[in-house]
Amino acid sequence: MPLLVSKFFNLYADLGESVLVKINGKPEELQSGTVLELLKTKNIEPQMVAVEINNKMLERGDFSTTHLNDGDQVEFLFYMGGGR
Repeated sequence: MPLLVSKFFNLYADLGESVLVKINGKPEELQSGTVLELLKTKNIEPQMVAVEINNKMLERGDFSTTHLNDGDQVEFLFYMGGGR
């Protein structure tokens, strides 16, 4: 494979493919990746949120190994303090 073509394919592989998911009810196109990568992209601290994927609560330890797929429904549930 010529060097230029090889570099093109490596660049394409690094970009990943995009997926269309719903996050808290709103459609969003993003690079495929893990839930943890999505949280980092959105500047959300993993310890401050619970995550549901397709109506199933995700264990915090699985954030880094759970990949988002086209059509997934993602819900972020944030912990709130306060009250009386």
